[in-house]
Amino acid sequence: MGKASRRQDGHQAEKAPCKPSNAESGEKEPRKGSWVPSITWLFVLAVALIYRFVDERQISTRELPLPSDLFVVSYPKSGNFWVRFLLAHTWLYSQPGESNWHREIDFNSIERTIPDLEYGPNRRDYQLHDKFRAFKSHQPFAPKAVAGKCADTVGTMDDHQCACPNCPPKWRRILHLVRDGRDVMCSYYHFRMGLNNLDPPDMGFEEFLKADTYPGFTWAEHVNSYLDLKGNSSYDVLTVKYEDLHRAPLETLVEVSKWAGLDHSEKVLQRAIVRSSFKSMRRKEEARGLLIFDEKYPDRDKSWRMTRKGEAGGWEECFTSPASKDIFNELAYDTLFGLGYVQDKRW
Repeated sequence: MGKASRRQDGHQAEKAPCKPSNAESGEKEPRKGSWVPSITWLFVLAVALIYRFVDERQISTRELPLPSDLFVVSYPKSGNFWVRFLLAHTWLYSQPGESNWHREIDFNSIERTIPDLEYGPNRRDYQLHDKFRAFKSHQPFAPKAVAGKCADTVGTMDDHQCACPNCPPKWRRILHLVRDGRDVMCSYYHFRMGLNNLDPPDMGFEEFLKADTYPGFTWAEHVNSYLDLKGNSSYDVLTVKYEDLHRAPLETLVEVSKWAGLDHSEKVLQRAIVRSSFKSMRRKEEARGLLIFDEKYPDRDKSWRMTRKGEAGGWEECFTSPASKDIFNELAYDTLFGLGYVQDKRW
């Protein structure tokens, strides 16, 4: 401003002593427009980076299955929905509160109780599931599968056979469901046909048996991938036959419930069996629909039902030709025989 400023009392203000320039003091003068970070800013930045690293590690850890998580796994059309209903009702009726005794699981609430990990959003929300930690999967046990992220969308087998947490080698407790492969393939064929999900749409049953179908393993390969874990101390596997659940539902459910750490009192289990019967499940499907299938297959055949027959031994409906039997014997005879489903190749 040129002139010395004046104080309010009219006297001339004293000039502040001059500070020596950087050149005079020997200090290096910063370039015009540059910013020199202070120690405080460097500290804040370091803390932020540490928190980000820790948070990413926590997210990675949260994606991993817990040792206590229970996985209900099977090849498609082996009774997975039925067993999920049985387990969910058993858990529900053992909870405190009179209101729980009068509730029922349907095809929509089952996704909140025992979520299907084949469905991408259920994988994404895996760690938000904080009640009954049980999950459904169709994945085979493939030790060399490449792990993915929990938020991955459902794609081809090679793309998602180990999409976190739907990654069998990382599991500990596995409830493995097995059904006669002949019944499985017959039911699976009708299932895919009703969804308009065959390629080509007019695919015959013999062609279907030879096709590379989801989940990428044949029935025998899938079943054996879990049977081969017997004796492996890293995994706690209980194998249950679909046919045993039909033949002796209470005794089989007692075994499953004890293994799962659930209430196995007869009162609870009998109620779970009644509420999970084929008749009850069909009624719920008709009345309330199916959450995932209504979303993914809105154009399916109107006569299609998830609860198609619910019985054991209906394979003769599909295996009507010697060629179809020869094809499946080649693919699965040893496994069929080993599980006691056939005595020889002339079935």
